[in-house]
Amino acid sequence: MRELLEYPASIRRRGLSGRVEVEVFVLANGVIGDVTLYQSSSEPLLDEAALAAVKRLPPVRLPRDLPPREIRVRVPVVFELR
Repeated sequence: MRELLEYPASIRRRGLSGRVEVEVFVLANGVIGDVTLYQSSSEPLLDEAALAAVKRLPPVRLPRDLPPREIRVRVPVVFELR
C-alpha cells in the first residue's frame, strides 16, 4: 500500500506526520467496498490522503482457508517524514 500513499506536499513542507485508522469493507470477492475514517490524524489532508490510498487498493487475496464472505477490517495508515 505504501506505493499508493501520497504524502501531501503541503503537509510534508510543514513537517507534519500522523497516523490514520481507516475502516475497510472487503467484499467476498476481495474487492474493496466502503472505506470510512475510523480514527483521525487530526490533520484533514492526511485523513483524505489515507482514504484515497485505501480506495485505490487492488482486490485483496483472502486466505484460502477463509470461506468467501464480506469482512470489515481496520487499516492503520502512517505518514512519516524520512
